[in-house]
Amino acid sequence: MNGNNTRFNKVIHSKERDIIRVRTHGKVELDDFDRRVIGDTIREFYIVKKVVPTIPKMLPILQDKISWKWSMTSLRTVLRDMGFKWKKSQSKLVVFVERQDIVNWRVRYIRNITKLTLEGKEIFYLDETWVDNNLTLNRCWQKKGDIEGVMATGNAGNRHIIAHVGSEKGFLADDLLMYKAGAAKGDYHGQMNSDNFEKWLSTQVIPKLPSGSIGNGKQTDMTLTKYAVKEDMI
Repeated sequence: MNGNNTRFNKVIHSKERDIIRVRTHGKVELDDFDRRVIGDTIREFYIVKKVVPTIPKMLPILQDKISWKWSMTSLRTVLRDMGFKWKKSQSKLVVFVERQDIVNWRVRYIRNITKLTLEGKEIFYLDETWVDNNLTLNRCWQKKGDIEGVMATGNAGNRHIIAHVGSEKGFLADDLLMYKAGAAKGDYHGQMNSDNFEKWLSTQVIPKLPSGSIGNGKQTDMTLTKYAVKEDMI
């Protein structure tokens, strides 16, 4: 090669290849391996990082992964050559990008739960579910005149709401919440809502927790979204 027209950047050693990447007259020279890395990097932004990839965000990562030596404009050109287009998002989400406040909330939870676990604290978990007549199998082994199998009702009535709290040591004693959804009478009636939930917590759950227990209260300072109205912002 003519030393006046070409410049060797570096030698790449790997199990898949042993090549010399060459930069000629400032032109971007990439092989199939480099292009796969670029495509995988974009997918990683969407699927793993939950962040929309942009040229400034991708540039330092590609500089580290494939020793990218060229400008942001060159990267934009390469992406277009690979079939990528910077255009309006599709109406149906293919990849869900989480709000940053949700991401931060999860980080805080993981840090707190790790800290409490290391301190040997007893951690209580809460869950809610429901059961009704429709929770049967659609198909089963049957024999006419002998074994009729499971009878499908086709009716979603008689739904019961169930909630409970427990730890590694078991459920809290006498803490089970179970009532028929839509009931007009009783301590708990209607569907599960904030009133029924808070009543259950304050009367049945919290009094039975060990002394000195801590927990999260009701969220009052909600993060604003693009759908917030004027009253939410004041």
